[in-house]
This record gives sequence, structure tokens and C-alpha cells, in this order.
Amino acid sequence: MNKKKKFINNLITPGENLSQRVVRGGGFWVFLSKIVNRCFSLIRLIILACILSPNDFGLMGIALPAILTLKNKISLR
Repeated sequence: MNKKKKFINNLITPGENLSQRVVRGGGFWVFLSKIVNRCFSLIRLIILACILSPNDFGLMGIALPAILTLKNKISLR
């Protein structure tokens, strides 16, 4: 139990060495970039919903998972 408290305390307080500061700062930027990416994705979806007709938007909803699956399969090679 004491080790867990010490570990959490090290994460909250500023690190004394460079590696702790790098890990903490890197984690923050990764979290922030994911939030920004999700926001832009939502905005893009709202704009497409306004521009496309319901039939075209449904077609996009069917095609997008297929495109993403193929993209992931190709990038794994």
C-alpha cells in the first residue's frame, strides 16, 4: 500500500529527474492530441451530415468502416 501511495505521489508532484518529467509531459501531450483529434473528427462528421443527403450519409457510414479496415490491413504488412 505504501508503494502505491509513493508511486502516485511521484506522478502528481514534479519529478526530480529528467525521465520522470519526460514521461509526465509526454503523457499529457498524447492525451491532449487524442482529445483534439476526437473534436476534429466530430466537427468533420457534423459538416458532412449537413452537406450530404441522408442516402449519401448512410452510404458513407457503410463505406468508411470498410476503408478503415483495408487501410489497417495494408499498414500491418
